[in-house]
Amino acid sequence: MDYKSRTKISRILIDEAVPVGTKVIILGWVRTVRSSKEIAFIEVNDGSSMKNIQGVVQNPESFPILEQILTGAAVRLEGKLVPSQGKGQKYRSFAS
Repeated sequence: MDYKSRTKISRILIDEAVPVGTKVIILGWVRTVRSSKEIAFIEVNDGSSMKNIQGVVQNPESFPILEQILTGAAVRLEGKLVPSQGKGQKYRSFAS
């Protein structure tokens, strides 16, 4: 498992100990999923913080499993930490 190599959400959002551009592995539970043909957003919480982090999946058709992911599902997201372009969140992680 990735328990030793995972990055806790609290280290990213509260401690700000993870620099932008770093590859991160998030293990947590889905809070919300929004998807379209071009992009999907998965908001995840791992219990280390009250805040969530948003995973962004470009070209979600390449990930057919996304259709089966619902609120409460346990997921593993891997990607690069990038600054968010949206309001209300400082960072987001792009799935790779």
